[in-house]
Parts: sequence; structure tokens; C-alpha cells
Amino acid sequence: MSTLIEGTYTITATATDGGSRTSAASAGQSITIDTTAPTITNVTSSAADGAYGIGATIPIQIVYSSIVNVTGTPILYIQYPGIPVNYASGSGTNTLTFNYVPAAGQSFADLSYHDAFALSLNGGTIRDTASNNASLNMATPGAANSLSYNKNIVIDAVQGTVTGVNSSNADGKWGPGNVINIAVTFSRAVNVAVSTPTLTLNTSPSRTATYVNGTGTTVLNFTYTVQAGDTSADLNYASTGALTLNTATIKDSVGNNAVLTLPGLVAAGSLGTNKNLNIVGSNTAPNISPDIAAQNGYTGSPISTVNVNHSNGTDTDSDSEAITYSCKFDRTVNGSMDSGGTPCASLPNTAYSFNTATGIFTWTPSLAAASGYGGYTAKTRYEFEITGNDTANMKGTTLFTVDLIIPFNQTMNYRTSTTSDYSYDNTKVSFGSTSVSLAEIDATDDDNTLTGFAAGGNYGVSWDMNSQTFFKLDNAGGCDGRYFNCSGKGDRDWIPKASDLVSRYGFDSTFEDSVRGASFSFALQSGGTTPDFTLATVKTGDRSINIDSSEWMTAARPVSDDFTMNFWMNSLDTTLSGSCSQFPDGVGLVSAEAPGGVNDFGTALCDGKVIAGVGNPDTSVVSSWTVNDSKWHMVTMTRKKSSGEIILFIDGVENGRVTSTNVASLTAGST
Repeated sequence: MSTLIEGTYTITATATDGGSRTSAASAGQSITIDTTAPTITNVTSSAADGAYGIGATIPIQIVYSSIVNVTGTPILYIQYPGIPVNYASGSGTNTLTFNYVPAAGQSFADLSYHDAFALSLNGGTIRDTASNNASLNMATPGAANSLSYNKNIVIDAVQGTVTGVNSSNADGKWGPGNVINIAVTFSRAVNVAVSTPTLTLNTSPSRTATYVNGTGTTVLNFTYTVQAGDTSADLNYASTGALTLNTATIKDSVGNNAVLTLPGLVAAGSLGTNKNLNIVGSNTAPNISPDIAAQNGYTGSPISTVNVNHSNGTDTDSDSEAITYSCKFDRTVNGSMDSGGTPCASLPNTAYSFNTATGIFTWTPSLAAASGYGGYTAKTRYEFEITGNDTANMKGTTLFTVDLIIPFNQTMNYRTSTTSDYSYDNTKVSFGSTSVSLAEIDATDDDNTLTGFAAGGNYGVSWDMNSQTFFKLDNAGGCDGRYFNCSGKGDRDWIPKASDLVSRYGFDSTFEDSVRGASFSFALQSGGTTPDFTLATVKTGDRSINIDSSEWMTAARPVSDDFTMNFWMNSLDTTLSGSCSQFPDGVGLVSAEAPGGVNDFGTALCDGKVIAGVGNPDTSVVSSWTVNDSKWHMVTMTRKKSSGEIILFIDGVENGRVTSTNVASLTAGST
């Protein structure tokens, strides 16, 4: 029989005897001649692309061109220099599986076998069913059908380690109540889960710092609060094993457990080496207080110097440690610093100093310290917080207050005369040759009291406590000095003199004009309701009228050319209408406004400020002060026809002036 080539054959047999007789052919027998060795067609993995850490199982599949049978334990060598991975399963199929489990320290950017010849029989066999030895050659790593070509598997089995322990607290002594921040730095980002790790410290008695934050970063933060009696000459952790999981886990992003061993107690990177924190739990906080707890002050004048000391009268506490002071303030007297307070160096001032070593505080408030707050009509309250820190970072705090007002130092011109023409209280009023001003006690105290800042109800320019009058100028003969200058004395453009008065409404019990007569009384308008007379809130006379949003009245307009219009008001109205820049905006006060751009005039209240002006074109002045503070304020508007000048006074103090191009008679509004 000749040698058969590879293929499938059918073989039959016949028998011939001695008489040359041949039997019929036997049934055919099929045989296959297979001399081709199986080859590797692909290397891949059933594991998903991604990163894997210590202990993960990554199946690697080697695919053959035909079914193979395995004996023994072949080995697949991966990466460089070749990590052995044992055969796991697949005999009797065309796919053999090798399970790779990363060990600590292994790190590969793209998992691959060592080279094209990395599959070793290791004393075993890989053969097909015809007993042909299978080829062990694989595609070159990175080429088509190789493991690294088919998959993107990252091996990251490197554990995070502690590289250092530090603290953000400054070196030095730290007494009870202080929080010590401790940062443990790892070689890679770690995540904390399940529970709260702790760090045992070398304090006496033994204390632990508790983990507070840092998961997902390389730094885990712990805090320790010093307790009374705690001591440690140089704060450190208790041992290299002091970082305890406390049922928590500390792992990196692929699940590798971090190594928790800390640097040696005196090694570089240890807490004790990096910092010098002396824990002194027996230390006491400074007990400080000011020598002046509350005082009154005036803008432009220095307040009384405040000196803050320890209870022993010095700037050294009971532990013989020097005290360093700091200063903050706010404008609400409530026993605490709102929003943390503001450094005292930001105080509005013409002079200021604060000595951090002695606690001595000086301040000369500028006008801005009270402008926009209490101003001329109420006190502006300042609360100060002084903090004293000793060298063990123990702190004590104390408060003091300063109440400010702006001195009323305006002078008011009058026609040259002699003081004998006036009846006045010379303890409150000072006359010059052509001007009059408040005496010192009233310049700095709007309640006319010797002690200042009393809680009475007289504000602004209500300078006489008993009769609530302006300078009480010649009140004889029934001329009421609460409304105007009498007998022509002290003629002033901010308040009408008696002889020039053309109209007056006192609202004591009637709506009549006491100058022009009953025919010029205020009349109720359609759709409105009658204002109430009230005894509860009175500035002058016996009564006032209470006007709400549905109440308004009119009377015949008494002026049109040169005039001064003066009235008292008390309001909490916050209406904000229009731009609040012209007198038609907001809510009308005393007004002869008429529709359109015509020759009219009036006053209004908008966003708490008074607006006074004329029309054609609208030209107005807005007060710099707000008056919607539920206090009485005197509003005065003057208009000079020849020049078009308009001046607005609030409480006798000029608040602004403007010149209009309209020099016509303001007759558009009949009421």
C-alpha cells in the first residue's frame, strides 16, 4: 500500500482462494488522514475593558482553529518579564482559558502576553483529536488577534501608602477647647467608606483624632479637640499602627486596600517631625473686660479711650502668658457679631488706633459713621468685640458699645437785629451778629437733656423739651412759635414769618384755614374717606390728622410765585413708584400737581425720601435723608420765582436745592 495523502478514504477488502476464486468486496470502511496541527486564531478576554486591582480574576481565552485536548497544566506568560498564568479550562473545545489574578505591586497600562511564544506546555500536551500537537505560536502583542489588540485592560494593583502626617495648626502651645487639624497624606487618592477611621495620639490620657473629610483625594483630614488635663510635649501619633479602620475601609478607585502603616515616630514625614505642637490641657483662657462698657459719642470728636485688660488689670493672663488682642464691630447691639463682624480698621474715622498688645482702643468717628444710620435724629449704635488670645491659643472675648449721633451744628441766618428782640433760652440758643445756632448741649443731644441720648419722643429740630418749639422766638401775643417766627423776628426762608403768612392749617379739630377763613377749608373728594383726627400722635397743637391710602382732600391753592411751604409729617410709607426723581412720583404730600407738563408744584414721598419740585419742565430736588421712620419730621419747600430756585429743608437742615428754567407763576393746579 502506498502512502496516503491527507483526506478521507473508504476501504473495502476481497479474498481470493487457491483456486483463484475471489470473494465479493466487503463493506466499505471510512478513514480520515489528518496531519494538520491546530493553530491559534485569536487571543482575547471575557473581562470588560477597564482597570483591575489586587485579587481580581481576569480570564484570558486562547482560541484554536479546531478542537484541542489538554493534559497537564500549560502556562501563559504575560507582560515583561513574564508572569506565569496557569491553564484553567477548555479541554475538548477550541477555546482554552487561563485565569490571571493581579498580585500586589503589579501595574500594566494595557494587559498583554509576553511575546508571540509566551504559551508553554509546562510538561503537558495540547493536541487535536488526531493527536497532532497544536501550535503554540500567537499573534505578536499589539497585532491583530492579539490580547492587547482586542482588549483594553489596565492592571493597577499598586496600594496607596501613607507618605506623611502633618497639621495646619501653628507650632506652639494649644490649650483646652482648641481643635487640632491633622492631615494624613497617601501616595494616591483613596476613598473612605462604611465607617469612621481614627488616629490614636500620644497624649496623656490617650486620645484619638477622628476622620472628618478628604475621601476621593490623597489627603484624609482628622480632628482632635484638646480636653482639660490633656498633655503632650510634642503631639504625635502613638505608633506606626495608630491609623485604625474602626470597621471602615480605605481603598483606591479600583478597590486596592491602602497600606495604613505610618512613618516612624521620629522619621521624616511623621507628625512629630513635621510639627511642634505642645498640648497643655491645664491652660486657662484670658478673662478680659473693657474699662468702659458703654458710652455716647459724637461724629468729629474722639470717644473716651477704651482699655481692655485681663481681670488682674494687666495684659498677661493667669498662666503668665501675654495676651494679643483683635477687634471687630457691627451696628447691631445684640451680644454677638452679625455675619462674623468687620475688622475695626474699617471703621469710618478721622482718627483710629487699636493696640494689639495693650488692648487700647481710640476712635474719632467721621460723619459717615452715623450718616445713613441714625443721622441727626437718632443714635447709631456700634457694638465692638475684643478677642484676647494667649500663647496657648486660648481666647477670651468681651463686648462694649458706642452710641453715636451727629452734632447739629447748622447756623440759621436772620435779619440783623439785637438779641433783645427775641425771647429765648440762652442755655440752648446762641445768637451771633447775623446768625443763630443751638448751644452745645443741644448740638449734641436732640432730647435737650444733660445726660444725652434719652428715650424721649422729641427728634429733629424740636429743640425745646417742654413746649416742643423751634427757638421759642417771641411767643407773646398768641403768635405760636411752634409753626412760624412771630412778630417778624428771626425772618428765615425755611420757615414763614408771621407777617408774611398767607395760609395755615393746624388740624387741631377742624380742616379750616386759620388765615384765609372757613371758605378755604380742605374738602373731602369723591371716592375718598375723611381723615381721622388723632390725639395719639401729635407734634404741634392738640391733634394731628391720620391719612391713609384711600384718603385725600383739596383746598384752594394759596400761592403761585415766591413762597415757603412748611409742614410736619410722621410716616412709615415705603411706596416706590416711578423713578422717585420727580415730585409726581410716589405718593403726594402737600401738592398742587396738575395733569401734563404744566406750571404746577408739589411735594411727594417716594422710597422714604421727600421730593419737592415744579413742572414745565419737571424739576425736583430729592432729600438726602429718609423720613419714613415713624418719627416727626419738618418738611420745608421754598420757591423763588425770579430765579427758579427750589430749596428743600428736612428738620431745618438744607437737603438740597435745584434751579428750574420755569420762572412763571405756578397756577396750573387750582387746588
